[in-house]
Amino acid sequence: MTPLTLNFIIDATVGQISVGSITDGVDTVNFTGWRNSWSKTNPATIFNGTYTKGTATLTVASAYHTFALTLPDGSPLIGDASVPQGDGFASFSIASTTGALKISGKTADGQVILFSTFVGPNGEVGVFKTLYTAANRGSLLGTLNIVAGVPAENNLLGGTVSWSRPAGLPATSKERIYKDGFGAANPISLAAVGGRYVAPVSPNVILGVNPATPDNASLVFTGANVESPSPSPDVNVSIIAGSKVSLPLAGGPLNLRKTSLVVSAAKGTISGKFTIVEADPLNPTKNITRTVAYQGLIVRDLTGQHGSGYFLLPQLPAVPGETSANTKILSGLMTFDTP
Repeated sequence: MTPLTLNFIIDATVGQISVGSITDGVDTVNFTGWRNSWSKTNPATIFNGTYTKGTATLTVASAYHTFALTLPDGSPLIGDASVPQGDGFASFSIASTTGALKISGKTADGQVILFSTFVGPNGEVGVFKTLYTAANRGSLLGTLNIVAGVPAENNLLGGTVSWSRPAGLPATSKERIYKDGFGAANPISLAAVGGRYVAPVSPNVILGVNPATPDNASLVFTGANVESPSPSPDVNVSIIAGSKVSLPLAGGPLNLRKTSLVVSAAKGTISGKFTIVEADPLNPTKNITRTVAYQGLIVRDLTGQHGSGYFLLPQLPAVPGETSANTKILSGLMTFDTP
């Protein structure tokens, strides 16, 4: 086994590895790191914010953040059916006295994201999660960066995360979701976009819209061939008092795909379904019914709040031997936003 040489310099003033590298003599990988500096006497006030109790100013005990993992603008992979087109998403809450947090969410192909870490002195959050059950595992790897806002409720979050899914499953495998894998040689680069999520306080509502205005939001679905055949499952949404949502009648002329929507204003979670009934292209005398679930989170960026997520859509049979039970399942993008 080739020996590895590890070099690093610790900057004790800021609690970071300022220079780090590991090499086998041929290839070199640079790295960084940070220490957990938070405690009861040094709480993460800069990220969590404060509140007043009597005459005391205290640090908020737990600061909830949400973020999306999305193909960045200009990515050559946008529109490429060989990779998921939906947005992954996750959330975490920072514990003020320890800086500890647990990231929980989903990748855009439906894998669970769940691991624990902590926030660094300058808002760094390391991301590493192995994925899938194949012998050669895939992963998420990268760094989130929390930019402290004033007040802390205005925190924003960015960063870059790489994503890979293994290929090489047996030809007999019944896997339908990206069986050929992606990002093995060149991991997919995803942008992390989000920030602090604070539930709206009445009379305010989610997305910051005017609840007295009808059709003040929209659900839009793209990718995974969801637009063909028409009509699409897109619908206008009215966000009303209490952050409740109202959609056109399921099956009616304004909601032919029976799109549903459930939103939790408390945590920003989004979920729902739509149903596509179409003739089987290989047997037009029979219909294929596809009931498709979607999910996501409300996240913040510089322009405000937006809902991002994904859906997984089984494709229609196209060649002999394919049926509604064995076609590929592709990931598409769900957005919940102002029109």
